[in-house]
Amino acid sequence: MVAALTQAGRTRTYTLDPARRVLTTADTAGPTLTNHFTAGGDNPAWIGSSDGTWTRYLDAPAGGLALTVDNTGAVVLNLANLHGDVATAAVTDTSPATYAETTEYGLPRDPAGANRRYGWLGTHQRNTGDTLAHLTLMGVRLYNPTTGRFLQVDPVYGGSANDYDYCNGDPINCTDLDGRCPLPGPICWGYNAGSYAAWRYRGSPTITARYTGRIRVGRAPSVPRIAPGRTPSKNSNAYSGPSWGYRIMYTDSHGKRDVYKWGITSVYPPHLRAGISQLQCTLEGYKRCKIAQIRTFRTRIAARMWEYNNCVAYVFAFGRRPVGMKRSCR
Repeated sequence: MVAALTQAGRTRTYTLDPARRVLTTADTAGPTLTNHFTAGGDNPAWIGSSDGTWTRYLDAPAGGLALTVDNTGAVVLNLANLHGDVATAAVTDTSPATYAETTEYGLPRDPAGANRRYGWLGTHQRNTGDTLAHLTLMGVRLYNPTTGRFLQVDPVYGGSANDYDYCNGDPINCTDLDGRCPLPGPICWGYNAGSYAAWRYRGSPTITARYTGRIRVGRAPSVPRIAPGRTPSKNSNAYSGPSWGYRIMYTDSHGKRDVYKWGITSVYPPHLRAGISQLQCTLEGYKRCKIAQIRTFRTRIAARMWEYNNCVAYVFAFGRRPVGMKRSCR
């Protein structure tokens, strides 16, 4: 993520939190903004300003930004198109107050218009308002809608058509919200955090503990031996093809977002298996179940290690497993 942006004598400086999400945005020509998160994603639940104002962002029941509430009590509806772009903002007791339109790559058709925080891909809270020159904060990278390219090298080798390409040239049917991998799209080959962990800690006794206190977390995954000539099943950790990890979130009884489960699948498209887990979450009575994350891994063992490590970290943080992982972290 870029540390600062400067244009025409104006500078905006960014700091990150321990999860490497944008925490503060300092502006030489305005107040400092602080993002506050209530879940594991990079979408802020509310943003506080050093001038004392704040804005709260609320999702629709099916997911995606729906409305904003500020410190004055004003409620604004964010009306989006099918692509997830916030096209109209309407105060609840009046007609639409603003209207904006962008090209497929996110470039405003009226450059003289206001630089809104959430416009193109606004329901996914991809931030344009806290940058300069209409650049978009797209996960771990900056995106330039004028050229339809990222400004930094893709952190996942071979993740797209080239190091700077956005969605393999198909911005209508594809999104790359985290700056790492377009979905849906070609498989993201490369060593990301999960595949690196699977390689770095393979066979390590430090992560094979079966219990954390009294909470069963399960044995760390390992690659089983396969007899010569046999093809491993896609449900086996020995499967060498691409796999996907997903995270399902829900809203608990206190109105806070929490993890229902982490899961993996080796069947494309991954949204099918993730959708089944989302439905299971809903059928068990949990509210606002949502697919919050899908990641691509080079092998199934890499995805399994990512699932296991996230679950164990959750156990250490909260003293229990996610509600959707009832038996163990596997």
